[in-house]
Amino acid sequence: MDDKEGRHVALVVSDYFAKEDGKVEEWIFGMTPPELKKSLRAFRVPRFKRTLSDWIDVLADSGFVIEHLNEPRASDELVKREPYLADTQIIPQFLIVRYRKPAEAK
Repeated sequence: MDDKEGRHVALVVSDYFAKEDGKVEEWIFGMTPPELKKSLRAFRVPRFKRTLSDWIDVLADSGFVIEHLNEPRASDELVKREPYLADTQIIPQFLIVRYRKPAEAK
């Protein structure tokens, strides 16, 4: 969703709690020039959609301990150069989690 000035201020999220087990998604990078898209074969990527708590719980239940979490976002300077990254300032596109398995749990 955009504000009166045309800036992205919200993203619509749907079916967050719906699980997917291997549904194949096909896509080509959005920034690919239209004339090149015609000659490319779409990526086929299986999706295993889970909630954040599902992903964290499976590792915690396996004896791993969270060492660090990071939700990367583009800087204002980067968004000025690459406007398509503006959505990363609303919600993160990725969650980076560093886990460690204690020696006694191996």
